[in-house]
Amino acid sequence: MKAILAVAAAWAAGAATMYYLDPHAGRHRRALARDRLVALSHDAGDLAQRRGRRAARRLRGMVAAQRAQWNESMPRDDEQLRERVRSRLGHVVSYPGAIEVDTERGCVTLRGPILAEDVAPLVRAVQAVPGVFGLDNRLTVHDEPGNVPELQGARRARAFGRSLLPSTLSLLAWVGPTALVFGAVALDAWRG
Repeated sequence: MKAILAVAAAWAAGAATMYYLDPHAGRHRRALARDRLVALSHDAGDLAQRRGRRAARRLRGMVAAQRAQWNESMPRDDEQLRERVRSRLGHVVSYPGAIEVDTERGCVTLRGPILAEDVAPLVRAVQAVPGVFGLDNRLTVHDEPGNVPELQGARRARAFGRSLLPSTLSLLAWVGPTALVFGAVALDAWRG
């Protein structure tokens, strides 16, 4: 198997060399490949700048959120505490309108339907709100949205991270031809 792969790789390298070093059309092919490579490098630079700006914005947002959390004061009254808890619901569950929040002297009561997988994150988020001294969990837990109208469309895709295989294959698909192009350009420059 290794011998077959070695022969195939040698054949591909030989074919690429003949294609780019052809005395009649090789110079034109190398120029086209160089122009495409320059365009790709410009596109990659633009993409890197956009992603860098996005990462910087996300970092600033995370810093601001952390600063706001540190500077968050105790609520003035039960209404303000209730609104703070309601605002946290939208970050934890995709159906915050289905959950009813009541507060009384720092004790938060939660009522309504919820999916079983969202109970623990919701409880942690509510308990992390400054001013919450107790939590009365009266939520109706469901394993699936089923026939509960408030939970319809609540199932959201979990981000498990993308596979590295497509990006690795993409990288390998560019590295080989790029090395050949740079080699051909260097050979062309060396010839004079």
